[in-house]
Amino acid sequence: MECASGGTWGTAGTDGVLEWDANTEPDLERYDLFKGEFWADEEEPGGGVWVFHHVDYIPAAATSHLIASTPDGDRYRFAVVAVDKWGNTLATDLEDVSWVEVEELPAG
Repeated sequence: MECASGGTWGTAGTDGVLEWDANTEPDLERYDLFKGEFWADEEEPGGGVWVFHHVDYIPAAATSHLIASTPDGDRYRFAVVAVDKWGNTLATDLEDVSWVEVEELPAG
């Protein structure tokens, strides 16, 4: 399965690959990778919230990243955010960035 959102693609599988369009700004320093995990509300069926956290710094020359294997059927969201040499980014609120959602598929 492939998903696309705002120039970012994710491929589900035993190990997934996250890919994105390169940022062309001359002062690009790196990309920050964020992961969102769904925390289900056990008292409300289907309810819950997405919790986001920073997981990796990625070099400016990269346009892909290998995502470690996760349990089958788990859903995750990923975002790749460009950061310039001064630490500036357009992602002031993680709710507003483009996320790609991937559900792990069974191996085989």
